[in-house]
Amino acid sequence: MVTQTKSKAFSDAEISLFPPDRHLEEITKCTVDPWHWIINYVRISDPVKGNIRFEDWPHLKTLVAATFTNNRIIVLKARQIGVSWIYAALALWYARFRPNSNIVVISKDGSASSRFKWRCDFINRNMPAWMSIGVGRNNDTEFEFPANDSRILSFAAGEEAGRSESASVVILDEWAFQEYARTIYTAILPTVEHGKLIGISTANGKGNLFYEVWEKASLGKNSYLPIFIKYNVRPGRDKKWWDAAMRDAESPSKHRQEYPLTVADAFAVIQDPYFSIEALDRMPIEAGTSFADYSFIYHAYNEDEVYSAGIDPAPGGSDAAVLHILDSMGQQVAVCKTNEGLDKFSDEAYELLVKYGTPFTIIEKQGEGTSIIRSFASNVNLKGEPRVPYPKHRLYKTSETNVGWHTSANNRELILGELRTAIRNGQVQVHHQETLDELSGFGTNPKTHKLEGLYGHDDTVISLALALEARKSVTAPITKEAIEGKAYVSWENTSILPGDFDPELWGKRNPFECYQRVQKRADYPLEVCGIDHRSEKEMRDCPHSQ
Repeated sequence: MVTQTKSKAFSDAEISLFPPDRHLEEITKCTVDPWHWIINYVRISDPVKGNIRFEDWPHLKTLVAATFTNNRIIVLKARQIGVSWIYAALALWYARFRPNSNIVVISKDGSASSRFKWRCDFINRNMPAWMSIGVGRNNDTEFEFPANDSRILSFAAGEEAGRSESASVVILDEWAFQEYARTIYTAILPTVEHGKLIGISTANGKGNLFYEVWEKASLGKNSYLPIFIKYNVRPGRDKKWWDAAMRDAESPSKHRQEYPLTVADAFAVIQDPYFSIEALDRMPIEAGTSFADYSFIYHAYNEDEVYSAGIDPAPGGSDAAVLHILDSMGQQVAVCKTNEGLDKFSDEAYELLVKYGTPFTIIEKQGEGTSIIRSFASNVNLKGEPRVPYPKHRLYKTSETNVGWHTSANNRELILGELRTAIRNGQVQVHHQETLDELSGFGTNPKTHKLEGLYGHDDTVISLALALEARKSVTAPITKEAIEGKAYVSWENTSILPGDFDPELWGKRNPFECYQRVQKRADYPLEVCGIDHRSEKEMRDCPHSQ
């Protein structure tokens, strides 16, 4: 168990002067607090600075605490941030302070396996004499401590690695790069049933077991705690460092994989991503203001502004339903995203849209979209609770009766292409971190040759593209002629310039969309008429008014 007391880092001079009774006190502290042991007694070999004390980096202290409070951990990391040394130290701590420990380390190859074991040996050799214990067998794969019947075994990731070893701790080092990862994983799970299993790696694309375990952990679908450690946790890695390192890199995308700032950066494919990384780097990411349970607001509603929205529906679980709202300048003003189910998303998305004046909205109609469309267009929500229907002329439709957007291969490529152009030209501004992550990880799958989210999903990207597409028809303003009954305005598939209409009429509802409450039969409840009449006369002649 890790104690919550703050560990003091003693100087080497102080440690050398400890009296025998202080030795016992320190050993007792180290037995219950591995971070105290690491920060005061562990030395590492730095390629530039030489033999140095372990540096007190906050992310490593957090990692140590997480390791001791969870039996399943998966760590996605940047390069050179101390993780390999910290787990070598933890392996040695278990062997030193937990009798009868069997620590199994499986690395991507023989060279990596030897390096891990060498780190453990280096740490032990550089301990004060009174802190170390006797070593038995010490070779390329085994590091033994006979006095407390513990050992560290370090193997290359072969087909039989770790199969017959009962382990208290298993460390899968550079897991994403292990050739027989699936075979090894199947073999070692029974051996560590009651112990710890720790997977550590930089990313290696998405077609491997490490990615699959990470994705499930991120969605809460397995018992692993996912920990992402970005490149700039290491002191000194500021923008100046980043720019210099990028100039020397083989390619920008490879550099981002090795030194990711986001999970999407880490899992992005080696090929250039679909959206401009330079443009995405300029996005003004911020926390936003929470709205209800699943939404964030970045710009408050402005009655003089014109908004558009896009909804990519999903049933929940692994797929998120997403709503994006944009203003006329392409600013991301609000986002609703949840995996909690369609009824919860539908209610909150509706409320958020109402808050922004019921903007013109495109709802993708495949699958669950039909349910959302029906709910929006009726006078009850998906749970049967009454509410005012969404204005019909504010929903995208291809005919009077065909509401919703049907995605095809052609129009999907079209709206994504327009989004890419808008992002590159600074015509779309994103504030939501998850949106940026999905945009960064979006590209052409080298196996299927399809545009898709190469890390996780692309629900947020599609929703944003639909919101941008909705701007072409953005709540088609009502002409004075239409109000006077002289003309009928078609609300679908039109590109409308603000100068063509009276600005005071922007954002107003269609005056001929009938909101009269009617009862079609004696045993029917009251409901909104909802007919889009073409003129005042047609509205006066509607059957409900007879």
